[in-house]
Amino acid sequence: MADYRIQRLSRLQAITARNMHQAQRETAHATLHSECDVTTLVTLLGQGADGLAFPLSTYVIYALVQTLKEHPALNAHLAIDELCIYERIKLGLMVPTELGVMMACIADAGAMNLHTLDAALHGLYKRARTGRFELSETRGATFMVADLSAYPVDAFTPILLPSAIAILGIGRTRAVCLPTAAKCRPAHLLALSLTFDHRGTDGLATARFLKDIAGRLEQPEG
Repeated sequence: MADYRIQRLSRLQAITARNMHQAQRETAHATLHSECDVTTLVTLLGQGADGLAFPLSTYVIYALVQTLKEHPALNAHLAIDELCIYERIKLGLMVPTELGVMMACIADAGAMNLHTLDAALHGLYKRARTGRFELSETRGATFMVADLSAYPVDAFTPILLPSAIAILGIGRTRAVCLPTAAKCRPAHLLALSLTFDHRGTDGLATARFLKDIAGRLEQPEG
């Protein structure tokens, strides 16, 4: 007698499994991993400084969106031998629902400030508890985000779906002691993982993109 039990996948899980497998077959995945020093940002958030009274993940996503405006070729998808670069940023986030993980989108994220983006994220996760999204909210992401910052996860490899050319994985922030000339200093490091489709961009372009996101996080705007 078999020493296991059968648990059928939900419809959402089965669809997700097929989509992920197809994505791995049809794209040239590559992932860059990086850490950035967010000590200043963590301090400002802890103090509730004006303009920075938000969850850290909100500020990371905001920094991502602002950086995308400077790297428009990553707000795109590949269609055979053409790169389709979008004028607006429709941000797709992997969110947990009662039925499994699904992608839900925030339209025109590039037009939002920190306040409106934070409100949009709260609304998205609130609706995710029931999985009640409009069809338009689950399709057409121009860039994707996988946020695991609430879990003990550092670098990981987000799987990119074909509608976009890149996905940013947000890992946890961890307290460390960084060596200096005289002694070590307490710091907070944030793990970032960027998966991209090597058919439509390259490691150098994505490394610059990741570096610019890190720059915004290491020197936050007050």
